[in-house]
Amino acid sequence: MKFDDILQQQVGELGRHQKILVLMLSMVMCSAGVQIMITVFTLHAPNYRCADPAVDNDSYTGPGPDSSVQRELSQGHGTTVQYKLSECYIDYAGLRNHDGSPKNLSEFDKDWLPHNDKWLLDDSASGSNFSTRAECRQWVYDQSVFASTMSTQMNFVCDRKILSSHAVMFLMVGQMIGAVFGGSAADFVGRKKLMMIMLLVHFVVSVLTTWVTDIYTLGTVYLLNGLAIASAYCAAFTLTLELVGPRWRHVVGIFITSTWSFGILYVGMLSFFIREWHLLQLAASLPAAFFVFFLCFVPESARWLARKGRYSEAEKILEHIARRNGNKLAAKIDLGNDVIEESQQSQSLVMFLRCPPLLVRLIVVLFNWFACSLTYYGLSLNVGHLFGNIHLNFCLSGIFELIGFAMVVLLLSRVGRKKIYCYSLIVGGMGCLLTVIPVLIGGEWSVHGVRALAMTGKFGIASAFAILWLYTPEMFPTSLRAGVTGASSCSARLGGVAASYLANLTLKGNVGHLLPQIIFGTLGLMAGLCALTLPETNQVRLPDSMDDAVQMKKHVLEQDKKDNQESLLT
Repeated sequence: MKFDDILQQQVGELGRHQKILVLMLSMVMCSAGVQIMITVFTLHAPNYRCADPAVDNDSYTGPGPDSSVQRELSQGHGTTVQYKLSECYIDYAGLRNHDGSPKNLSEFDKDWLPHNDKWLLDDSASGSNFSTRAECRQWVYDQSVFASTMSTQMNFVCDRKILSSHAVMFLMVGQMIGAVFGGSAADFVGRKKLMMIMLLVHFVVSVLTTWVTDIYTLGTVYLLNGLAIASAYCAAFTLTLELVGPRWRHVVGIFITSTWSFGILYVGMLSFFIREWHLLQLAASLPAAFFVFFLCFVPESARWLARKGRYSEAEKILEHIARRNGNKLAAKIDLGNDVIEESQQSQSLVMFLRCPPLLVRLIVVLFNWFACSLTYYGLSLNVGHLFGNIHLNFCLSGIFELIGFAMVVLLLSRVGRKKIYCYSLIVGGMGCLLTVIPVLIGGEWSVHGVRALAMTGKFGIASAFAILWLYTPEMFPTSLRAGVTGASSCSARLGGVAASYLANLTLKGNVGHLLPQIIFGTLGLMAGLCALTLPETNQVRLPDSMDDAVQMKKHVLEQDKKDNQESLLT
């Protein structure tokens, strides 16, 4: 008897106890969503300007950006200085003597300037025009939304603005490392053990992030947290799918993925009440401690135990789950007799070179993973740059994701993988691209128009990303399936790394502010059009060989032709 047969006939494919276990395991994905998406708030850069060099306790409520200020220097030389405060520079309109005549900066003692440590003078700009520009060394920040963030504490502004993108990049690289090694580690040490170890590391590192004071430490903790998040999720996702029968795996898989959105909603509500980043980071990290405690009661994967030859342990777990489901396991089941269906020996991805049709399919799939990941993370991280309230935009982003996941569950088996996937990408891409129209039209409703279209983009991309997890392994033969999944995960993480930079990319002007949306929309449309070349896999047997995979389109066309003929006869 096969393992899936035991689940279907004796244990139950998705009984009451399995539902409880799935809910408990979903905590891992929820916690992952919290710690990745909290960066939207902890790394948020509010409005800012140079600190006034003549004021000891300057604040953003003083002279606004690009305000002109005139000060009289008190060293007794009868000199006044007029300057303009902007985001990154102090521009001097001129230095004048007591009689009002211009004073050349080259003749002026820089030590006379008040609080000279707040700026850096540029001698190349001085001369006969009696003006110069100074780079800011201190800033004041708008505290109307957040009392403090990492960006305000560590001054991730002006020429240091790129550092916030570097920090998110380390988080994404950590995820890439965890995704690559998490699967192998889970096969070696066990799903539950790896999940528990990495979830504990995730909790500790998340709490330690509260005490970060520089970019080097921040990059280190983000790298470790990304690695722990991806490894724990990989183990939890695999364990979840191995707990339930084949008929419910796609529903359970999408449900587990959707709990990421609940993490987004949790962070959005938490950030509304906690506006100081240290407290926000700590409050968002503490639930992981409860998750570690509850997940101690989740059993190891019986399928993994049987594959490792630990048959008695696997049988006890199956018996326990069956009893909790109100079922009874057969008195004698031989888990060592062909229960686990061993797949064909994995082959290198080099095998694709021998089959051009599958090589083209692989390239399209890898591009789709890259585009979906880049667009999804880019839209998520770019929420802070959209017009309107950041908390409302962030929570709406999570709600639209959940709506997308619900649509996928309802339509995936009815409409098919390919159609709904392509439609989702095209809708998402068009939503992002059309955000420029309300801005060009203008008016008081432009903010709401941009928000609605951006959320439409998020709805489409989130739906497509959820489908891609299920769709990809169904298109490739057994011997290449694991390798393709690993390569797809790496491609997705590269997209996440790129998103950390593109999310903060802007140009001057309102339309320039939407440059990331234009890039994301273009990528989404390109991915959707490329996906039209992929085969439909709904209700099609998983391919066992490369020939089976190549013939998938032919089988689908023949089945469609047969269905049409039957419908005409009836």
